[in-house]
Amino acid sequence: SAIALYESIGCFDEAAEMHVRVGGCFAMPGQPLYNGALANDHFQRAKSVLSKRPETISSGMLYARIALIEHQRIDLVQSAADARRAMEICDGLGVQDWWADAAAVSAMCLVWSGKLKEGFLLFDRAFEAAVSAKSTGIAMAWPAGAYSGWLGDPRAARAWFELELNRPVTAHAAFRLQVLSSMSDQTYFEEGQLGEVLRRKGSGNWGIRFWVAGEW
Repeated sequence: SAIALYESIGCFDEAAEMHVRVGGCFAMPGQPLYNGALANDHFQRAKSVLSKRPETISSGMLYARIALIEHQRIDLVQSAADARRAMEICDGLGVQDWWADAAAVSAMCLVWSGKLKEGFLLFDRAFEAAVSAKSTGIAMAWPAGAYSGWLGDPRAARAWFELELNRPVTAHAAFRLQVLSSMSDQTYFEEGQLGEVLRRKGSGNWGIRFWVAGEW
């Protein structure tokens, strides 16, 4: 592998950066390659090197991704700490896109800790930063929309999903389109707008067959 090759010639910084990028391929829930344990192994290997070096974009990426893995483990204290570390690094380097991703994890920790107002305000700031950086905002739109739905506000949930769906950066991103479109459509079910679901999904959709046609 490229990582092994870098390590064999003593290029440990480059190997660490590869660990960050490869780990990221396994760190996103909902994607076919998701494997939290494997992602974390790559991140810890990268951390053993990058933590001893001056801060770089890779350092910010690393701490943002470690924070996400820790959140998935419900280790909110450590997740929040690493998310803040990533935000500090990225802010110092002027890297808006990774600051936004790290801020999204920090916002998730706030919401899970019961600090709803602070969490959603930080989601807003993170999304604005992602837009400014012309980067994807799915790291904000997905959880903020999901949390809004869990809190009984499907319209607010749909507004979050559509914020990202309506951006040009999402137009050719098949995974983001599929995930956010499906979640947005689900909000019509939750609102009881079955006619809109029928228009969007067609009569063959399982939900329409169950709730409208009575095929129980």
